[in-house]
Amino acid sequence: MNPIKKLRSWCPQPKKSAPIRFSAISQHWKSKLLYAIPVTVLVAAIFISLPLLLRSETDGWLYSRIVDRINFPGGAIIVHENSQSPTDKAYITISIQANIFSEENLAAYVESRTNALNNLLETVSDNTTIEAVITFKEPVSPQNFAVLCENSIEKPGEYAITLINENTSTTSPAVLWFPRPQETNFPENLTHTLEGAKLEGIIAFECYIKSAAAKSLLSDPKILLVDPFEDPQVTSIKKDYELKGFDVQVSRAFFGEMWTKYVTLLK
Repeated sequence: MNPIKKLRSWCPQPKKSAPIRFSAISQHWKSKLLYAIPVTVLVAAIFISLPLLLRSETDGWLYSRIVDRINFPGGAIIVHENSQSPTDKAYITISIQANIFSEENLAAYVESRTNALNNLLETVSDNTTIEAVITFKEPVSPQNFAVLCENSIEKPGEYAITLINENTSTTSPAVLWFPRPQETNFPENLTHTLEGAKLEGIIAFECYIKSAAAKSLLSDPKILLVDPFEDPQVTSIKKDYELKGFDVQVSRAFFGEMWTKYVTLLK
């Protein structure tokens, strides 16, 4: 036998590869895509909706936008439209914004809001109770604050104090509800609740006050401003939106009051 033929008979012959069936592969990937597309859409939907869900839980509404701004010297009246969800009815909040970055801004704001108070006092009797935030020119002692509340204030609310850090000597504000100025040992109780800081005094407080008392405080040398919660202009804006069918809230969070910016000018 030919030697070459003999070697070929000993060596194993390579197997022929099976022909590629493109139709089978195509069907395989089609089945994969049928599962992948819904999963991809679901993941994308979660990522898109997650920020909205988180915002709804943390902020309390789905959106809030400014629909009106009425500027006055030193600040503005801001009107927001808010909604808890796309299907809920929108409601309106009205707030006072203080634009205070200098002593000139402060003087303009004080004059504007004092005029607002005077306009309010002209429309109500002396015995009418109004809501206001009172700011002192300088921090006053707990004793003087307690005397003022006893003699002139119908009902005090939260109050702001200024503190001096014992380590850094820096000044910072804080808002308190307790102890109450009506308490017999209010000055001692207030001082003893502080840790690592020295009380400088009370700088502002919210309250219910009779109109006559508010008018008299305008001439008190210790008082910088008696800022009404709802003046005639705010009331007029509120009624306009109520006539349009909106529920309206006048929003004046105490920690966002003018005094928070005023404290920075005292440093």
